[in-house]
Amino acid sequence: MNLTSSEQVQFVVFIAVMLCVLLLEIKYSTRDLPKVDKYDRWFLNLSLFIVATLFIQFSLPLSVFALTAWAKDNDFGLISLHKYSLLVNVSLFVLCVDFLLYLMHRLYHKHPLLWKIHAAHHSDTSVDFSTALRFHPFEFLLTTLAVSALVVVLSPAIEAVLGYFILHAISTFFTHGNFLLSNGIARVIGFVFVTPNQHTLHHSLVRIQANTNYGIVLSIWDRIFKTLSVFPTDVLVKVAHGIKSQPLLNPSRLISVLFYPFKMAQKGAGNEKDVDVSK
Repeated sequence: MNLTSSEQVQFVVFIAVMLCVLLLEIKYSTRDLPKVDKYDRWFLNLSLFIVATLFIQFSLPLSVFALTAWAKDNDFGLISLHKYSLLVNVSLFVLCVDFLLYLMHRLYHKHPLLWKIHAAHHSDTSVDFSTALRFHPFEFLLTTLAVSALVVVLSPAIEAVLGYFILHAISTFFTHGNFLLSNGIARVIGFVFVTPNQHTLHHSLVRIQANTNYGIVLSIWDRIFKTLSVFPTDVLVKVAHGIKSQPLLNPSRLISVLFYPFKMAQKGAGNEKDVDVSK
């Protein structure tokens, strides 16, 4: 598979998954969101995604796919995964990059400055498929740089990188969907993969709940490092989303979200410990 076809497949899968999750929300939505607020959020979240995408295009000389091809062509990398079977490539690269992003996600919640970047995502007052688009350009950049560094170290096959990007797109849209799985299905799927039930709690207004369930694709890291939090659906439907009101951040204004990291840092990271709905 070449560079161009990989990028085309990624784009097609991204759009297809987004539309599928939107259809699932229309059929099985857990929360009835006001149409005016919903459409305003969709427009802002899509706008933020476009700004972030353009920022990456102009900031970095090579895409992750182009860097992967370069590393392979120049036999660059400490491990050179591309020399092994495709199964080994995909398995090891998925595990390594997903673990890396899990660690980064935890760091975003711990470090005050990184939290101000990540707050663009958590400040969404409702969670649906469009929230998967809502990331600050700096977070896009840091994530891309981290994955690029891993590509340089591992030198995987381009199919392995595409495989993770496909899994990432499916997981990101699916886990932000405005729907919940039944308790039984969530328990089975959630043993290995992140579910909407786990991730809706991560977007809780309550800090103690938001600082759990950091997994991106795989939930195994949350299990291993004891950051997994699971509640039944009758509790999850009562979870309020967003972050504590910040005087320097207006979550419904694009400019405010974009420039929030430049404003004076505030004490602590994450959300305030408000009323815990699980009690």
